[in-house]
Amino acid sequence: MLDLSREKIIEGLSAVFVPYLSDLGFELIDLLYRYEGRIPAIRLLIDKKGGGISLQECSELNRSLGRVLEEKEFFEGGSFILEVNSPGLDRPLVTARDFQRCREKTVHVFVREPIEGRYEFEGVLLDAGEEGITVQTVGGPVRIPLTAITKGKQIF
Repeated sequence: MLDLSREKIIEGLSAVFVPYLSDLGFELIDLLYRYEGRIPAIRLLIDKKGGGISLQECSELNRSLGRVLEEKEFFEGGSFILEVNSPGLDRPLVTARDFQRCREKTVHVFVREPIEGRYEFEGVLLDAGEEGITVQTVGGPVRIPLTAITKGKQIF
């Protein structure tokens, strides 16, 4: 790739992975990119569109996605580390769709800037949309914009 900024690499990887996975009935939940020494490392959380990806499917996707990156000569020199994982029970909530799946369930959410003087909220997810979520906390309902959320997860 010509532009080696981290954001551009993540955008490029997503542009390759999302349609490929979608065609196979999977969805990209999260993509982490960093270097381990001098080797680029890509860690993917992938799930089936209906949920429930198997270990075998993760292994097969690891091989096929690795071949896709090699064919596209995504990384100079061809060296990279690729890990494909299931999101498991501790699946991160990132998109509006992720939160919509957890309506009426208990969630824990962290935010960038304080909302009502707090950086963290736990409670029942009442509503989720493209603009934000509403969590019923002990102190009452709190509306949180999606853009303010740094981390979210369902509590089991």
